[in-house]
Amino acid sequence: MQMFEPYNLKRIEDKANPYSALFETIDGHRFYVEPAFYSQLLAIEEREPAQLAYIIEEMLRLVKRNERIVFTLDFMRPITRVENYIYLEIRDVVGNLKLYFVNSSNVFGKGV
Repeated sequence: MQMFEPYNLKRIEDKANPYSALFETIDGHRFYVEPAFYSQLLAIEEREPAQLAYIIEEMLRLVKRNERIVFTLDFMRPITRVENYIYLEIRDVVGNLKLYFVNSSNVFGKGV
């Protein structure tokens, strides 16, 4: 999860949720990044690298406001199970920034 290195976050091991990365901010707020959410960030970085910093900064703003967040692919089926956390998807983050991305592999005639 190299893209989070410049943000002075502490990485914490959570043996109950080994597949998700748990980070803690300098203020003690915590957030998880599930693997599929991270894959979405990588796809955005590949297509729109200039937008990635804005997205991560928005994630951190949301964490500062809510203190406990799980960034997930699908809030109805998260792989991270924790109490007193809210679950947000990528569209919750990029929607706040008025950014929208089209997965062209799902557009008829554009996929492989």
